[in-house]
Amino acid sequence: EARRELDFLRALRYLDTFAGGNGHAQTDGKPPTPREPERVSMTQIDAWVEALLRDDIRLRELKDLYGVTRETAVRCVLGFDGQRFTIPLPSTKRGDWIAVKRHHRAAEPKSHNPADIPTHIYTPPTSDPNAELVVLCEGELKAILVSQLGFPAKSPTGGAGHFKPAWAEEFRDKR
Repeated sequence: EARRELDFLRALRYLDTFAGGNGHAQTDGKPPTPREPERVSMTQIDAWVEALLRDDIRLRELKDLYGVTRETAVRCVLGFDGQRFTIPLPSTKRGDWIAVKRHHRAAEPKSHNPADIPTHIYTPPTSDPNAELVVLCEGELKAILVSQLGFPAKSPTGGAGHFKPAWAEEFRDKR
């Protein structure tokens, strides 16, 4: 009986993944518990930046997997919280608090979006927000890399498939 139940749960997770989910299908009939907002203080952001800068292994991972240099990590205020890279979302800053996206390539899901922040367009701090040419990227780290290479870049914070038609106006008259 226990084995049959385990196989059923595996099958549900497989179907959830096949349908585009993250493999964490809700199986108890209850709605998912909403995540708490991920707004953190600038002091915490600074601590995560320092943790990344002291960690040669994570800096090498950032460079080898994403192409992002130490200098760009500093300019974009990237950090490491002990488990995931942290990416502050500047447009969400309110006083001393800011929303943070967390990313780990090998984890599932790869990215954690802040729970109470609607998806929006991310512009890396190294990118000219008013540039005539803009490269639209899939993911903040790709936008950061493209910006590092000298091209203005932007990315929806929700990932692939989350570009809202209303955002098209932001790209009018851009190449």
